[in-house]
Amino acid sequence: IKENIGFETDGTSLGIAMEDGLSGKLTNNLGLFRMTEKEASAGLNIRYPVTCKGEDVLKGLKASARVKNIDVVMESDSPPLYVPEDHPLIQKLMTAYETVTGEKGELRSMGGGTYARKLQNRGIAFGGTGHNVHQADEHIVIEELMRHARICTQAIYELVI
Repeated sequence: IKENIGFETDGTSLGIAMEDGLSGKLTNNLGLFRMTEKEASAGLNIRYPVTCKGEDVLKGLKASARVKNIDVVMESDSPPLYVPEDHPLIQKLMTAYETVTGEKGELRSMGGGTYARKLQNRGIAFGGTGHNVHQADEHIVIEELMRHARICTQAIYELVI
C-alpha cells in the first residue's frame, strides 16, 4: 500500500491515472483497510473523469495488482454525472440564482455523491449552503437559509415558464 498508494491521490502508481478537460484528474482515496491473521484488504474510493469508463479503471487496476499477486474486486461502480453548462436546466437554475442574488452565478463540480444520482443524469445538485458541512458543529445561518429558499422558489418559477 505504501509503495502503490502512499500519499498519492491521482492513481499514477496504481496504473489508473487519467484526466479530462471536463472534470480534471481521477482521484483515489484509501478509505478502508482491514487485516486479519490470514489476509488484508483495502477499500479504494476512486472518482474517475466523466469521459472515462469504470471498466477502464478496473482493467488498469487489475493489471497493476496482478504484478504484485493481488486480487481486485469491484464492489460497486457509480459512473460520474455530467450535465453540460449550456443545458437548459443549468441555464434556468443560473438565471434563478442571478435573479435573486444579483450576483454572477458560478458553476461548481464535486466528487461527492448527492441526490442528483437518483435523477439518473436528468438533474443536478443545486444550491447548498451551510458551514462546517459534514463536520462537527455543522450549521446554517437563518439568513442564508431564507436566501436559499428564495433562490429555490425562483428556480421552480424558471423551470415551469
